Amino acid sequence: MLILILYHIKKGCQASVEICWGKSPSLINILSQVKYRRKMKSNKLTVWINKPVDEIFRFCITPPNSTRWIPSVTKEETSEFPIRIGTVYTLQNKNGNFSEVTVTGIKKNEFVEWISKDKNYHCRYLFKPLDRNTSEFEYYEWIEKGELEEPFTIDILEKLKRVIEQTGK
Repeated sequence: MLILILYHIKKGCQASVEICWGKSPSLINILSQVKYRRKMKSNKLTVWINKPVDEIFRFCITPPNSTRWIPSVTKEETSEFPIRIGTVYTLQNKNGNFSEVTVTGIKKNEFVEWISKDKNYHCRYLFKPLDRNTSEFEYYEWIEKGELEEPFTIDILEKLKRVIEQTGK
């Protein structure tokens, strides 16, 4: 059984432990994550998904798919599709409030990065093939000023994993 433990402390404001295990690297499951935080300026989570990287990439950039795995998002639209640098995503949350994030970087099947309208919040998805049918998805969010108000949890990435793995069956 493979056990991978990541532990890091960032400037005395965040400690996190991610515990991942599975029967082999191609079948890894992220089973728990414990976070102790007073302040959180950044948040990095990783999950292994049993799908090829191109399917995961396509799913994650295509609206309105975020409404299927991000609990706070109820509506998602883009200013254009296919997306490119400069594409604006308009998101509506469960309280009816709208926010906008703009694509600042994208490389097909490798990464996509967004920045909020006020240039304070950043989010990056990294996609890494592990074998033909298994990929690593890394979610990284950070903020320039203040603290993350609602940082993602491993439960959100586990939902993404479930939704994508059920797609196309």
